[in-house]
Amino acid sequence: MSEQFDATATDENPSGWLRTFFWRHWNGELRLPISYWLVGLVLQFALLFAVLFFFLFLIGITGIRLPLVFLMVVVLGAVAVWSNVGVWRSATVYMRSSPRLWGMLAKAGVVCNAVQIVLELGSLLVRT
Repeated sequence: MSEQFDATATDENPSGWLRTFFWRHWNGELRLPISYWLVGLVLQFALLFAVLFFFLFLIGITGIRLPLVFLMVVVLGAVAVWSNVGVWRSATVYMRSSPRLWGMLAKAGVVCNAVQIVLELGSLLVRT
């Protein structure tokens, strides 16, 4: 698995590298440290915060609450699934060729993150 992006995708389509990055993460093709720390922690937090802020802004402007909160939960859930599945798959690939400890710790982190997100999104729906 090469860590280099396809140069032709970048030349032909400026958003090609981004699409490639998202697919490579989803398939577990990124190295575990990049997948866990960059995507699983930094990028997931930034995306979740941006989506949450955007929907809370829409709720404040429109006054429509229930449908937007439901849509927000769906979008936040999709971001979390994409992030966690990519980290899980990357940890699986990592464990095939390296010491299993870091892969197992990454998977434990994914499980903790998934439980936390389910509880928080569930409480968000209950409060609505």
